[in-house]
Amino acid sequence: MADNAHEIVLTEETKLMRGDKVRVGPDADVKFSSRIGQSAKCVNGDIGSDIIVQFDDEEIIEGPRAGLILTAYYTGAAPGGAE
Repeated sequence: MADNAHEIVLTEETKLMRGDKVRVGPDADVKFSSRIGQSAKCVNGDIGSDIIVQFDDEEIIEGPRAGLILTAYYTGAAPGGAE
């Protein structure tokens, strides 16, 4: 569940760019379960493959994108046009 109106809960069809920022939501895959509520940046978000994200402590996890929450684009802009 997104905490802010401008955040977007990802689906398997959501394409992300390198550097987009995501937060691990409560419905994320078990691979991300130890990171619920934590933020990471996208390393690879191509459609048709698992997402690869890197957390602040440098840990990299690859898994399904469903349940992750887009919080900011790589440009720094907020999804949905929010500032």
